Amino acid sequence: MAESGSNDRDPDTTARLIAGMAQAIAAELPAPPTTSVLVGIERGGVAVAEALRAQLPAHVGFGTVDVSFHRDDYARRGLRTARPSDLPHSLEDTVVVLVDDVLQTGRTARAAMEVLFERGRPARVLLAALATRPGRQLPIQPDVVGVALTVRGDTHVAVEEDPLRIRIEEGCR
Repeated sequence: MAESGSNDRDPDTTARLIAGMAQAIAAELPAPPTTSVLVGIERGGVAVAEALRAQLPAHVGFGTVDVSFHRDDYARRGLRTARPSDLPHSLEDTVVVLVDDVLQTGRTARAAMEVLFERGRPARVLLAALATRPGRQLPIQPDVVGVALTVRGDTHVAVEEDPLRIRIEEGCR
């Protein structure tokens, strides 16, 4: 894990973070015939998962999960544009690598795990995040992290998709 710095916003640095994450994930995945699937959390997590997918073995499946209807703050936030989840029919005995862009409170990851368990009982769920930041509200920690940022509470951290990079805006809240 690296601390934040001025180059965390650079696409080349982000590509290096993705490469390191892919190596760490590959080391945790079982060989076939055990089924493994990489699942990106809509929105930003899907872009990170797609970048990881290009560097993982071909036998690793791919899917997406939308947590819009599983969030515990649905009443406060309202419904954002929901996209259908694209998951294998069953995740029973599958190793799932759940991918988020920025992990802060842990609530999005919790909602995503709820969706996963509706599709069966995975053999294992690994959580990967391109960036983490302070502010955890649930005891959810990633197994694989690109960068652990140390930022103030009023800082907005997001992942831009084209090119894939981390954007940090201070004094936004």
